[in-house]
Amino acid sequence: MRTTRLAFPLRLATRTFDVHGRPHWRLIGWLIGFGVAQVLLLVGASMIDGTLRLANGVGLLQHYGAWVVLVTDPLLLIATGYANYRFTYALAHLPTCQTTQALNSVEQFLKPHVDRVAARGAYAYGYVACCVAAVLAWANNLYQTSNPVPFYRHDVFDSSAHLFGFLVFKLCVFISWVIVYPIAGYLLITISLSTWMILHGGRLRNLICPAVTHPDNCYGMRNIGRLNISLLIPFALVYSVMASILMTHGRFYRSIDVPLTFVTALFLVESFAVIWPARRLLMDAKHSTLDELATISERFQRNEVKTDEIARFGILRSCFSSAVSSPYSLGGQLGVTAIRAMYVAVLSAKIALQLHG
Repeated sequence: MRTTRLAFPLRLATRTFDVHGRPHWRLIGWLIGFGVAQVLLLVGASMIDGTLRLANGVGLLQHYGAWVVLVTDPLLLIATGYANYRFTYALAHLPTCQTTQALNSVEQFLKPHVDRVAARGAYAYGYVACCVAAVLAWANNLYQTSNPVPFYRHDVFDSSAHLFGFLVFKLCVFISWVIVYPIAGYLLITISLSTWMILHGGRLRNLICPAVTHPDNCYGMRNIGRLNISLLIPFALVYSVMASILMTHGRFYRSIDVPLTFVTALFLVESFAVIWPARRLLMDAKHSTLDELATISERFQRNEVKTDEIARFGILRSCFSSAVSSPYSLGGQLGVTAIRAMYVAVLSAKIALQLHG
């Protein structure tokens, strides 16, 4: 469809991994190589301007934010591409209910959510809206660095007073904010939204049926947990950028307040709300298993149990004792906790800077 062409830059992320999870090393190499080229070009521009270090300001070697932006941009595309792969893999391995109605309708149920993530049809305009917002943010950065002292209280290597650093880093920021961030932002938001809608709708329509006997020991929902972790990693990269900018300028200002608040809200939704329907599904499956075990146990006591029920009782009891009613393994839960702790640390720094200011 015509509007899909508007979203062709999304391929920079979605094609970093194929449908089998194999990395597209050539594309990944190009992304990393381009990032290295930006670093070399910026260092050269800063050397010409003599702004590697500034006595009364922040030179390139003193600007933590600039370095983290340049390093995380290719990593952000790669991490977002991996999250896209985990999304498609999780959909392909959903523990669907083994009823005729569910098997016949699940593909049709998933299609609009897959189209949303792929920016097919009118969904492409959502990506365009992300780009427009990014251009406005980039224009604001141009305005701030044309005269940085009122905003940052010091000079910076990429101010308009330092021509080469200004031109090169504004180009780098354009690539980062107008190309990389809209790609990552659109995919992360749509994958999160689609995941919630699939899990919530699948539960209401009896299309998803987690089972205690599933070999992943998470009732068949471990791929959802892995998907959620893969979504948190790009958020962590964005947060590291904001933390480094706060460290660089040592104060809080509106152009960092708005994106930090927005990303924090998205993180809270992603970390807790998106995965909540999966937890509801798991609790339903757990209670269903307990009810079945109780029913068979009562038949045992009345000597009404059949031979096949004895075998099923043993299997259910064994699986129930080893299964975890969570979409996360122990290692996955530790990873999620670590990422959440990082967010708490950045928010604490934000509050400290506000109080100090």
